[in-house]
Amino acid sequence: MVKISNEMRLFILGVAGACVLAVIVTVIVMAVGNSRTAPPKTESADLAGSLSSLDLSNFQVPDSYIEVWKQSWYPSRAQEKKWTWDEVQRFWLDPRKSALAGISEENDKKVTELFKGVQ
Repeated sequence: MVKISNEMRLFILGVAGACVLAVIVTVIVMAVGNSRTAPPKTESADLAGSLSSLDLSNFQVPDSYIEVWKQSWYPSRAQEKKWTWDEVQRFWLDPRKSALAGISEENDKKVTELFKGVQ
């Protein structure tokens, strides 16, 4: 049998008591809040009937959305189907290496700053 110290027993009883108190307060607040904010009874709208009367012609579409398939921007160079090896070498950044390098440098700066005053 495990023996629990008096301090631990008091701590557990305090936490349990705080939980019970929180549940009681929550139930009281919810009960009082629900009785005060009861919505007034209104006639229920026939949502299905009102939606069935809608047609696509009821909506007005802006002119900019009429021809969605047309490009609204133009690239500064011709689009290529495939990249050449030179282009890949020029622009490629390995996300694993670049992210790790940035994190390592930032952590090194923080550690250096942290230990600056230590002799």
